[in-house]
Amino acid sequence: MVSSVRLIGTDGSTAAILVGRTRVARVDAMEIRRLGIESGTRWTAELAGRVHDAARAHAAYRHALRLIGAGQRSREDLKQRLVRAGHRESDASAAVDRLVEAGLVDDQAMAERLAEHLASGSRLGRRGIEYKLRRKGLSSALSREVSARALEHADTAEMAAELARKRIGRMAGLESHVIQRRLFGFLIRRGFSVDDARRAVESAMDELARDEELH
Repeated sequence: MVSSVRLIGTDGSTAAILVGRTRVARVDAMEIRRLGIESGTRWTAELAGRVHDAARAHAAYRHALRLIGAGQRSREDLKQRLVRAGHRESDASAAVDRLVEAGLVDDQAMAERLAEHLASGSRLGRRGIEYKLRRKGLSSALSREVSARALEHADTAEMAAELARKRIGRMAGLESHVIQRRLFGFLIRRGFSVDDARRAVESAMDELARDEELH
């Protein structure tokens, strides 16, 4: 028999269910009515199973809240972290859905903020920004959309050229074809297009040749 149902925690959002003197579960306080539990309710195997499911769902949700408190998370990243922590996939999905409905998880807003930050400070090409967004668990379509928009008014060719000019200074003494190959690979890894990378390498090599002629 259920001996007590008590609200616990600072926000009163969790209910502890006691059978005799034993606390058998902690569930979302809003679930108590749905479960039909109050002091004196007969504790049956069927009720125990439903309470167990509710307790697992609540644990996943509380864990999700802690995760978003530590930093921005995308839907997919949050779900995968919960699953890796041992929560059932269905409980993880339900927990994430609750946070989305509450406006606490918003992939679109997160992607736009992150893309803007990357575009302004890290000297990445469009594909580089897109890659960073996908690593955060954001969808390919969303990552592609916001990365393109973040660089809509940027001169990516000049960004690549500036990076190439800075990078080539570290390659003194290398043969010309080695410098070109390494510069090109560096710019491609930073997410610049093949055309931007090729023009940047050509420009940097021309500057290097002029400098060598002067010396």
